[in-house]
Amino acid sequence: MMKWIVGIHSKGTDPKDLKEIFEALGFRIVSSPTNREGEDFCVTNLKIDECPDSGCVWSKLEEVRSSFDVLTKSELELPLNFRLGVVYERHKSGWRCHIFGKIAESATLTDKMSATGTVTATNTVEAEKHRRLRNRKTITILWAIQNFPIVERVLSLLEGAPPAMTLGNIVDLIKDDMQGDLDSLTSKTMLKRFKRSINHPVVFGDNARHIVTNQNPPPNPMHGPEARCFVLQLVRDWIEYKNNSNSRPLDSTMEPTR
Repeated sequence: MMKWIVGIHSKGTDPKDLKEIFEALGFRIVSSPTNREGEDFCVTNLKIDECPDSGCVWSKLEEVRSSFDVLTKSELELPLNFRLGVVYERHKSGWRCHIFGKIAESATLTDKMSATGTVTATNTVEAEKHRRLRNRKTITILWAIQNFPIVERVLSLLEGAPPAMTLGNIVDLIKDDMQGDLDSLTSKTMLKRFKRSINHPVVFGDNARHIVTNQNPPPNPMHGPEARCFVLQLVRDWIEYKNNSNSRPLDSTMEPTR
């Protein structure tokens, strides 16, 4: 019998999407014991239920929420909006509510730069297909953040508008993680064009990695927006590769949770 559960408030997001994502991340979905206003459902799992006190429970959910924050700031994807609610503790006489000051701020994830563009659902079938794909992407990235410290480091570098130096550092970190071989993620031609572009002051001005160089600029330079798109796609493909190479939560045949 579970001792601890935590309320989830979905703000403008279909609770069905949130339930799928929490379940894929190892949580059990349960009903609210109090039907607290605005609370759509509650979550628990074995790690939470082993906690000795409510502070431990809250910290474990905060870890999950922080992974959403990392994703939010990284310019990767996917629209979700929720906040953590009350921590419930089971007692013989019922449930005790623990409220930790102000309820945690919501983590809003927006698809700021999707390589595949925005999909407009024209009917129910297309909408459901798009919803599944969106949730699958979200779960894949969140799972990677929680399981690979290097992923969180890379996504943190994507925060804001990273300059050429940072874009190059991101690619270097991914290359190091891949033991120097990026052939499975991108072509040598694209990688060379990217590196020559971010290195050259004619292309990136004072933000170039090399402020002075004797090298000629690339004949087909990769300017700021394209360079950032290149890195974002490389990061997506790298995360997908890491999940495929390890025990990932879902695969391409994911069915939505009923």
